[in-house]
Amino acid sequence: MKWNYHLITQDKSGNKPVIKGGKECVLLGRTILKSTMDEKAGFKSYLFEIRVK
Repeated sequence: MKWNYHLITQDKSGNKPVIKGGKECVLLGRTILKSTMDEKAGFKSYLFEIRVK
């Protein structure tokens, strides 16, 4: 996954933060390939840990 960007599709549901396992989460949607900047279908999964470099 180090070669892709993932767009955050949603961070709230019904104006409330999404909580999974006691942690605030974001929904990852589309994926952008760093090498070509082409978009493709993504995870559609909630994640609670984001690493930003």
